[in-house]
Amino acid sequence: MSRGHPEFFKILEDIGSMHNKKSANDSVPDDIFINIIHSMVRTGDEVVRLQNAAANGSDLRNEGVEGSSMNLASCAIIALILYREGKISNAANL
Repeated sequence: MSRGHPEFFKILEDIGSMHNKKSANDSVPDDIFINIIHSMVRTGDEVVRLQNAAANGSDLRNEGVEGSSMNLASCAIIALILYREGKISNAANL
């Protein structure tokens, strides 16, 4: 019986490591998402960057396709956590 693609779980570990590194620099003790929430506003920018990279067949400057993709996944996970914690009532509040 298949348990999912191994690379999927490796990427989840990588996202966890990225989250730990960014949280160590950006968070305050009472709200570890305080600065990350601000970065969620840039989610649309990440999507546009990935679309441009796909259209132009090139990698991105500063942060590559992998980094942008991991940032998008991280923002989605954070949004789900905040939703479950009742800090947002729907996606329109992001």
